[in-house]
Amino acid sequence: MVPFRQATEPVPPGSTLAICTDGLVERPGTDIEAQIDTLARTLDSALKGVRADQESLDQTADLLIKTLLPATATHDDDVTLLLIGLPMPKGSNSRA
Repeated sequence: MVPFRQATEPVPPGSTLAICTDGLVERPGTDIEAQIDTLARTLDSALKGVRADQESLDQTADLLIKTLLPATATHDDDVTLLLIGLPMPKGSNSRA
């Protein structure tokens, strides 16, 4: 068994969770921290002020993949990206 640490963090209503494998942000010749920063900035700007519905999450996932993955056939790592939009409380129109 691989050792791991369990943690709990509060996530406000209206937040969007991005879960991905390292294949999205890790490539030879790139700085993984810079790629993670690009992922966070792209996600934030794509969804700022937008309700995280199925269509906007699909468009954001496409944008993240186009932004972070090379446009070549040499990328040989698996890539998984899951975006989860948490609902807002009933009667609220704003996004966290």
